Amino acid sequence: MRIIIDTSVLVNIDRKDKKTIEIMKELHMHHELYISTITISEILTGSNLRRDAKKSVEKAKKLFSQIKWISLGYQIAEKVGELNAYLISQGKKIELPDVIISATCLVNDLDVILTFNNKHFRNIPSLKFKTMTPFQFKILMKNSNSENFNDVAKKFLKFVDDNDLEVEEYEKFFR
Repeated sequence: MRIIIDTSVLVNIDRKDKKTIEIMKELHMHHELYISTITISEILTGSNLRRDAKKSVEKAKKLFSQIKWISLGYQIAEKVGELNAYLISQGKKIELPDVIISATCLVNDLDVILTFNNKHFRNIPSLKFKTMTPFQFKILMKNSNSENFNDVAKKFLKFVDDNDLEVEEYEKFFR
């Protein structure tokens, strides 16, 4: 699968969240991972604000080198304008970097957005069932295949949202 990674996931990796790191290492071996260059800007901003800025920037660059980058070009910029106008008209305005990541996903026909900020991305109808946490993605991959992934994802994410499930309870859907 072709997956775009939101800034929030990289922040969890930087914070040494063991579960996130474990899942992302596994995904890196079996899937194509992408980031938007806006994510690079967000991470480097945080890195440059730290006391150990030089070390933090080098660590971030090492992580970036393991993931494919997608730059903001005209098609993505055009899609950002469409999405932003839609969100504003619906009273669901979200942060510009999230709109850029969303547009990047759509323009490049990527399969999934991995994030810990599902609510923002799911405000865009075409991303509602493509947006999930790394934990949700892992359990979906374990319990589906490439032929039925989208159908299972829709049902699973609706079930999780409707029942406000914690990570430990995700398996309930598949029983």
